[in-house]
Amino acid sequence: EPGEKGEPGAKGDGGPPGPRGFPGNPGLKGARGLSALSYHTAFSMGLTDPVPANIDKPIRFNKHLYNQDHHYDDATGKFHCSIPGVYFFTYHITVYPKDARVALFKNDRPVVITYDKYHEGNLDQASGSVIQRLQAGDKVWLQIYEEKEFAGVYADNTNDSTFSGFLLYPDMEVAVKKEKVVEDRRRRSVKIGR
Repeated sequence: EPGEKGEPGAKGDGGPPGPRGFPGNPGLKGARGLSALSYHTAFSMGLTDPVPANIDKPIRFNKHLYNQDHHYDDATGKFHCSIPGVYFFTYHITVYPKDARVALFKNDRPVVITYDKYHEGNLDQASGSVIQRLQAGDKVWLQIYEEKEFAGVYADNTNDSTFSGFLLYPDMEVAVKKEKVVEDRRRRSVKIGR
């Protein structure tokens, strides 16, 4: 005849690991992410003629090398920022027949100034470049700096002077807000269409 049930014994040692289980089901597809590549703007402009000696006006580059988004306005000579972010600007100028001093301006303040002393009988070259953070509405341009005696920026059919710029990367905080607005509009239009 069986006796009374005894007290439980001490916990035993752990056993060896079991075989690996089957993989789980894939998760739901995540929301579409942002890509810096979806935000772009660039321009590259040249001159067709020597620059007039205007010291208080932007140089109007009127030879379109690239300006697909039309953010460079050849009527005013200014680049208009519409996508906040970090930009790279560069300029290469032919200097003839006198000295040249140009400045790259951002919102009425010179950022970079370049000077080239013209050497009689030569065509000189001068250049400058800069990286700048811009907000929507900021403007960037080149102009003769301070004195009209330094207006030796030159161009003709075989000698170019150019001004270019492009977005390196957008301010993602602003881009996220813009993407949210676009997504909200898309959702509203889908609801209206149903």
